[in-house]
This record gives sequence, structure tokens and C-alpha cells, in this order.
Amino acid sequence: MRNGNPYLGGGRYIQIEGAVHLVGQELKRYKAKRAFIIGGHTALSIALSPIETSIKSERIDYLVEEFQGHCTLKKVASLREKAERFDADIIVGVGGGKALDTAKLLANDMNLSVITVPTSAATCAAFAILSVVYNDNGDVLYSVFHNREVASVLVDMEILTSHCPTRMLAAGIADALAKFPEIAFSMEYASDWEKTVLPSAALVLSKHNWDLFFQKGKKALEDAKTGKLSPELEDVVCAGIALTGTVSSLVSGGRQLAVAHSFYDSICKNFKQQQRKFLHGEIVSAGILLQMLVNGMESAQIDETRNFLSSIGTPVSLRDLDIEPTSFNIDAIYTYIRTTMNLLEGWMTERLRAGLNGLLSL
Repeated sequence: MRNGNPYLGGGRYIQIEGAVHLVGQELKRYKAKRAFIIGGHTALSIALSPIETSIKSERIDYLVEEFQGHCTLKKVASLREKAERFDADIIVGVGGGKALDTAKLLANDMNLSVITVPTSAATCAAFAILSVVYNDNGDVLYSVFHNREVASVLVDMEILTSHCPTRMLAAGIADALAKFPEIAFSMEYASDWEKTVLPSAALVLSKHNWDLFFQKGKKALEDAKTGKLSPELEDVVCAGIALTGTVSSLVSGGRQLAVAHSFYDSICKNFKQQQRKFLHGEIVSAGILLQMLVNGMESAQIDETRNFLSSIGTPVSLRDLDIEPTSFNIDAIYTYIRTTMNLLEGWMTERLRAGLNGLLSL
């Protein structure tokens, strides 16, 4: 396309009960002989046993490395040394967003295929063709777009209904919801040269997801809470991981005015305690309302969105994030978003300031 970036999606997306038992088959499909597995402590305690059984049944060697913390260049470099020493020919990521982003970035650096096994639906990281890179202090640095898509995404609905807290699913809904107002704003102020068919398709798909979450999100959360696998839960998980991951792929390489996610970055930079306490999507949740106000969307739609987010238990204000709306705190967030985005001028900055002083200070 015009920006020179290829469109990449997911290679294979499998969402069923027992998907974790298919890891060995998928490794065999890619003719893998030595798999390097990265996962968080909790994720491995849930998923490693069936993964090992499936890998052993295909007579594939493997090495497991426990992951914790953020996706950083230092951690990827350390993991690469171990993976190269093991002579790995494929990477497997197990767990949440940061573990999966790390596995994908490692695979990208080593020019290897990667299989992801998400143990939550809190983000689209299992499918998306990018990794968010942090520094050692937990500040967001940048995103790295990968040279190839994720080879296979294995979403085990049994794990998601039995072991994944509904709080994570709610955070995933909020994170995915942010895409629509973010892309709508970007498309409105993009040049004609930037308005290719791909981001236009991303806008349509993100609006589809927006409507789906409003229609089925609450029912999906109720079913997840009781461990019931329903069509609504299936659809919400698929939209949150695969469809939202596709949206991310469709807009890769383009200029984005993503206020909601920049709000998340500002919290990571300025409020470390809140970064540790709240999930990614929970912080983005409050940023959605800020994005909508900057977009100039109608107050009735903003109120409807605030009510929906409140109903699923995600934050809608600074106080919900345990941040007092003092002038000092608001200035810190405002300054970060304005300077790092480097795109907000005039009326945009006025709306940003108004949103922080008004909408998020309730």
C-alpha cells in the first residue's frame, strides 16, 4: 500500500474448548523440532501440563522459560541467548499481553514463527502483529510491527471460562472498544493519501465490534462469571482477540490519533502505583471517554458509553483509577499526551484539557 507496510493478519486462529491440547499438532504443522516456550507463572500453572503432553506426543523437544514483568529489549535479548543456546526453531507464547508481546518480539528478532496461547481475553496481543515495548521502569517506549503474522493462535475456551477472571474479559472489551473512536478521529484528520482501503476497512470493522460489545458484552460477562460457554461469550472473545487484532493490523504503519491509548501511556509514565494495580484495558477505559470528547462526539453518546463501561466494571474517571483530579495530576497527563502525540493543536488541545478537567474529574 501507499505507506509501504504490508498487511499481515493471523495465520491460523483456533477458538475451541481444549485448544491448548493442539499445540503439538500446530508445531508439527510447521515442522518444528525444538520449541522455546515463554509464559507467565500463573499461565504456565494452568496451561503447561496439557501443552507438554501434546508436544511430547509429537516427539518435539522443548524448553520452558518463565516470564514476568514488561516486554523490554533487555528481556528479549536475554531470552534470545537462551533460545539460541537451545537451538530453537519456533517460539510459543503462553499467557497475557506482555508475555505474548515478548514471545512475538523474540520470534521477530530471530526470524522464527510464533504460536500464541492466550490464557485471558484482556487484549488482542495473541493475534496482533505488533509488540508494545517498555523500558525497565515500565514506561511505554514504542510499538514494533513484525515481519510476519502469528503462525497460530490457540484460544482455549475451557481455560477462559474456568480460569480467567471476568475482570480481564471486561478489560479486553474496553481495550477493543477504544479502537473505533481512535480510528474514526484518525481518519477524519488524515490526508487523502493516508485514507487507503485498509484503514477504511479498519474503521468499519471497529464499528462492528463496538456494536457487538454493546449488544453482547454484558451477557458474555455474566456467562463467564458462571463458567457458561455461550454464543455471546464466544463472539465477544473472538471480537476482542481476532477481530480487534485484525483492526490493529489494518492500520499498521498509518498515522493514528489514539488519545485513549496515549492516556494509558501517560498513566504508565506518571502513576506507577496505578499502572501496577490496574489492567491495560481498565486504564484505556477511562481514556475512551477522553477520546470521544476530543472527537467532538455527542454528549448523549459519551454518556451512553460511560454508563456501559460502568456497568461492566471498568473505570470511567481519574478517581476510578485512584488518581485525584488535582491540577498537578491533570497537568502531568495533559502534557504527556500533547507532547508525545505531537499532533494536537488549537481546538484539539482545548478539548483535551476540557475532558481532563471536566469529564474525567467527576
